[in-house]
Amino acid sequence: MRTLAVKLAFAALALFCFRGPAAADAVDDFVTSQMQKRHIPGLSLAVVKDGKVVKMRGYGLASVELGVPATEESVYQLASMTKSFTATAVMMLVEEGKLGLDDKISQHLGGLRADWGEVTIRHLLTHTSGVPGEALPWSMDTVGKFYPRDEYLKLIVNAPLQFAPGTRFVYGNSDYYLLAAIIEKAGGKPYGEFLSERIFKPLGMTATRVNDPWEVVKNRVNAYGWDNKLVAPLTFHPSQAVGSGNLLSSVSDLVKFEAALGAGRLLKKSSLEQMWTPARLKGGEETSYGLGWTVFNFRGHKIIGHGGNTIGFASQLSRFDDGTSVILLCNMFRGDDAPFKLSFRLAGFFIPDFAIPARPIVDTDPQFTERLRQLLAGVAEGKVDAALFSPKLRGAFSQDAINAMKQEYAQFGPLKSLSLLESKADGANRLLMYRAAFEKKTLLYYIEAAGGGLIDDFGKEPEDE
Repeated sequence: MRTLAVKLAFAALALFCFRGPAAADAVDDFVTSQMQKRHIPGLSLAVVKDGKVVKMRGYGLASVELGVPATEESVYQLASMTKSFTATAVMMLVEEGKLGLDDKISQHLGGLRADWGEVTIRHLLTHTSGVPGEALPWSMDTVGKFYPRDEYLKLIVNAPLQFAPGTRFVYGNSDYYLLAAIIEKAGGKPYGEFLSERIFKPLGMTATRVNDPWEVVKNRVNAYGWDNKLVAPLTFHPSQAVGSGNLLSSVSDLVKFEAALGAGRLLKKSSLEQMWTPARLKGGEETSYGLGWTVFNFRGHKIIGHGGNTIGFASQLSRFDDGTSVILLCNMFRGDDAPFKLSFRLAGFFIPDFAIPARPIVDTDPQFTERLRQLLAGVAEGKVDAALFSPKLRGAFSQDAINAMKQEYAQFGPLKSLSLLESKADGANRLLMYRAAFEKKTLLYYIEAAGGGLIDDFGKEPEDE
C-alpha cells in the first residue's frame, strides 16, 4: 500500500521518534504510538505545571525529505491559535482606552453595509457577529492565492449578515480578519508589527512572527498530508488568514506566551477573566467561546484553550484548572482534531484524576446505566426514545442524526459490555464515564446525567485514539 520511499521515510521517522537525548518515558511512548497511528511526521510538545516546564521536546521529523528532526524550537503554522494573539492585542487596546468591547465596528472601519450597523467588537471576538465565516468558498484555484488586504477585506464586508448579531454562535475566520484591521487602525501600525512590538519582543518570542511564505525562517517545518501515503500538499496562503490564522511559532515560544498571560504580564486579571468567560447569546444561552479562547468544562475541569487546523498543520494549547498547560504543534492535519484529543490524553499523565481509569468502579445507579444501554441499542436500530434525554438534548437527536449514527455504529458490531469508569458530582448533575466494548471497537462515553436520571449531555471517542 505504501511506496518504498514512504516506507523509508517512516523508518527514519521512527528512529527520531523513539529516542531523543534522554531515555523514552511513558509520555514519549504514548506520543510516538499516536504519531504512528495518525501518520504524523513531526510533533513538538510542551507541558507546563504551575508555571514550570515539566516536559518539552520534539518527536519525528520536521522535514521528511531532509531527515531533519522536530525539536522544541521547530517553527510551525499556528492556524487558528492565532486568534488568541489577536484577542490579546484587542484587549491591550481596550485597556488603553483606544477600543471598547461594545464599540460598533463602524466606528473603526469604513465601507460597511447598513445591515452591519449593530455589529460590535465583542461580537467579532465571540463569533456571534453574523458576519459570514469565510470570504471565499474553498477551492484549489483560491487556496494558495495571494490576496491584497483591501481586496480581501471587500470580499468580507460586501456580504450580508447571516443572522442578527448576538443571536447565534458560528465560528469563522472573517471575524478575526476584521479584528486585525481594527487593531491596525487603533494601534497605528500593521498587525504583525503591533504584535511583535507588544507581545513577541517583550517576551523573547524570537521564533514567532507573521507567516510570509517567501521568507526564509530558521527551523521552519514542512507541511504534510496523508492520502494512503505521505504527500506534500498545497498550503493555504496566509494573506487570507490575517488575524485568524497567519502566525508561525514554536512550543518554546508558546510556553513564554502562556506563562506571561498567567502572570499578568500582558493583560490585567480583569481582562483575562473577560476573555476566559463563555459568551452568552441574547437569549441567555451560554456558548463555549470567550474572547479569543474556547472555554468549557470536561470531566469536572474547566479548560481554556485554542486549537488550529490548516492544510498541513494542526495545533492546540489547553490550560487546565489545576495549573497544567499542554501545548502541541504538528505538521499534519487530517480532520481528526488530533492535537485537541492528544492534549487531553497527555493531561492524564500529569493530572491524576484526568487519566482514563483502567478498571470499572462500583455502579451505584444501574438504572441510569440501563438508560445508556437502551440509547446504544436504539441507535443501532435507528430508533431512539426521546424520553431518555433532557429537553436540552432532545433537539440534537433528530432522525437524520440518528440515521447517521446508525450507519456509524454498524461498523462497531454488537455491544458486548458496558462498564462505569467514573462518576463525579457537578452541582445537581453527575458526570459519568463509561467503557463500551463493541465487537470491533471500544469506545469511551462521557455522559452528563440531569435530575430524574435524564441524559443531559452525550459524547464519545475511541479508547485507542
